[in-house]
Amino acid sequence: MRGEYFGIITALCWAVGIFPFTMSTRYFQATHINLMRLLLALFLLCPFIILKENISFSNLFLFPGYQNWLWLGISGVVGLALGDYFSFSAFKAIGAKNSSIFSTLAPGTAIIFAYLMLGEQINLIGITGIIITISGIIYISLQKKDNQSKMSLVGMGHAIGAALCQGAGLVLAKKAYENNLIEIAPFHAAWLRIMASVIVLLVFAILTREIKPITRNLVKPENKKGLVYLSLGTLSGTVLGLTFAMQTISTIDSAVAQTIFSLVPVFAIPLAYFFHKEKMTLSIILGALIAIAGVIVLIWRNNIMDFMTL
Repeated sequence: MRGEYFGIITALCWAVGIFPFTMSTRYFQATHINLMRLLLALFLLCPFIILKENISFSNLFLFPGYQNWLWLGISGVVGLALGDYFSFSAFKAIGAKNSSIFSTLAPGTAIIFAYLMLGEQINLIGITGIIITISGIIYISLQKKDNQSKMSLVGMGHAIGAALCQGAGLVLAKKAYENNLIEIAPFHAAWLRIMASVIVLLVFAILTREIKPITRNLVKPENKKGLVYLSLGTLSGTVLGLTFAMQTISTIDSAVAQTIFSLVPVFAIPLAYFFHKEKMTLSIILGALIAIAGVIVLIWRNNIMDFMTL
């Protein structure tokens, strides 16, 4: 169950990263934050990979095989560049609560793509665990107040697009570990995904003339505090989160990993209580327990199935 533990750590890292990233939106635009955090993540990961793997800077690019670059690169573009764009757009259009409800489509997307691309299959007990987990997360989302609760076709489309990109991006990253003669460390795999997404986002920023506004906001003295929040969010949510995510999918099925990653709202509940004194109602706690119970069923699916067939 080592992979499942890494999945839980991933969800926890992403949950922790939510809070400094949210604070950084007071200083920078959400779309600017996406590019800045990925650029900062590349900067932080480069020296770590070079020292850890004892390689030169050029081997950051040359050591990974073509299959690593192909699948992890496409995964980065789909999951990080395109997926996060849809996520930010959905947050703005229909609010965080409604967006989080649609995000529960990601595990189902991972199941379909994993079956088609990798031949992965989950037994009926596992499917039941996924459904229980998703039900708990939806229940939590419905309990939260959201001033931007109005639905729109565009917002719903972007929320669905984000979920599809997240599920598909994870399976594409998993594909890099299938029949690959060159295995790379999880943090190097995360670096490849980030590099591909940064290239796409930089091209987009140049075409839309967003480079100058981004650099102008970066050097403003009043935004120094925002940079601190951005750095903390990047370290937890992007550097550590994506690295542990790569470690997770290298050892367990994609759909299982995506379902465990969906626990981010569950882990965010106690963190919000300690950091912002947000109220924890019995309904929210019940939803969290349901989601956790679903993950337990999912993790122990094979043992439960064996017990039932005795």
